[in-house]
Amino acid sequence: MRLIRASFGLSGRLRWRVAAVMVWFVLGGCLAKPVTAASSNPAVLSCQQLWFERNSILKSDGYCFVGKREIDAFSNEGCVIRRESDVPMSSDQRRRMALILIAERQKLCR
Repeated sequence: MRLIRASFGLSGRLRWRVAAVMVWFVLGGCLAKPVTAASSNPAVLSCQQLWFERNSILKSDGYCFVGKREIDAFSNEGCVIRRESDVPMSSDQRRRMALILIAERQKLCR
């Protein structure tokens, strides 16, 4: 199954770092199923996939993570924004984030 190489608006090295983390999650068995073009609808993604995509959006915009799980997966290298509510998102990112949050609530993700 082919993975989507999403840029998340990242540049150069950081884009590859996020892609490497995505591959690690898939190969490490952390995802129930890999993210594919067919599963780009948040409603069909697993809780783990939703978590990863939501945090990828935050990371791409410079958010500094607080939780150990997030820091281990994304690191805080290059982060500049301490409050999630201060993260500047494009309208597409805001729309995607809203769909992800709805899906997480419907699936009772933690």
